[in-house]
Amino acid sequence: MSEYKKKNDPAPILDIGIWMDLLDFVSNLGIVVCMYMIMFTSEKLNQGSPFEDHVMYMIAFGALHLLFLGKFILAEVIDDEPAWVT
Repeated sequence: MSEYKKKNDPAPILDIGIWMDLLDFVSNLGIVVCMYMIMFTSEKLNQGSPFEDHVMYMIAFGALHLLFLGKFILAEVIDDEPAWVT
């Protein structure tokens, strides 16, 4: 088998390709799922709260958007690859 099959030539690559987009999608999905699990299953949010349910949902929805905003700001501020690698 090794006599007839050509082996692949090693070639450098620039990044991990589509996997970076998939990892970004999974991290965004994780934020959404965790926030909605907390929002819809937590009884502690409603105990002693001065707000009604729809206001609490809007607060949780706003917190979700703040988490997304913080994630995207950190992604822009922090370099993807350190300077010593290049």
